[in-house]
Amino acid sequence: MKKLGLILLASIGLVGCGSGQSADELTSSDVQAAFRPSVLTSTKVWQVKASVLNCRASGSTTAAVVFELARGSVVDTIVGAPRISSGGFTWIKVNPRGDIDHNDCYIAADDRFIAVATTVVTQNYLDSDLYEAKSFKVKTPLNCRQSPNATASVIFSSMAIGTILDVDKETNTDLPHVHWNGDSYWVHVNPRGDTDHNSCWISAKKANVALSKVTL
Repeated sequence: MKKLGLILLASIGLVGCGSGQSADELTSSDVQAAFRPSVLTSTKVWQVKASVLNCRASGSTTAAVVFELARGSVVDTIVGAPRISSGGFTWIKVNPRGDIDHNDCYIAADDRFIAVATTVVTQNYLDSDLYEAKSFKVKTPLNCRQSPNATASVIFSSMAIGTILDVDKETNTDLPHVHWNGDSYWVHVNPRGDTDHNSCWISAKKANVALSKVTL
């Protein structure tokens, strides 16, 4: 079992911590707290609002826990995956951001546990778009860093508006090198025109860069 997000050190909020239980075990089902099917169909990104929430191998409170998601964790809906009704809950299949192994799991779609992640969607590109990206164009002066960290990482280069960035692929794959750091996606790029060919990391927020699925 993996843990994403902050480790809870005390029993607070909706759940206890000593047993590792989460809101899906400790709260009985409540039809008033369930999301409408139209909301489940249209929402692509969710954010955990429970103190901790189990993400399970299947749609049941007895299924194995794949992740313990801390409050604030962000998950992406697996588009097209069937929803499961079990134990009074509707379960949806998701992928937690920050999981480099891309493990899918199920969460109870209940508004006591999760919320539509409107801010994250507004600020960030979807991971599905980033994995198809070939190039970016810088929209605002932007630092390209040694590692995907906005404050603690060495700045390799400061890039002007209009700079073209070509997306690097992960080693031994055809996928772009993408990392979720809890606030935004970072992408490994090579600034075009850099004669030293220094690859580096950028925060790929919509305010920072324009995304292109073809090479600019």
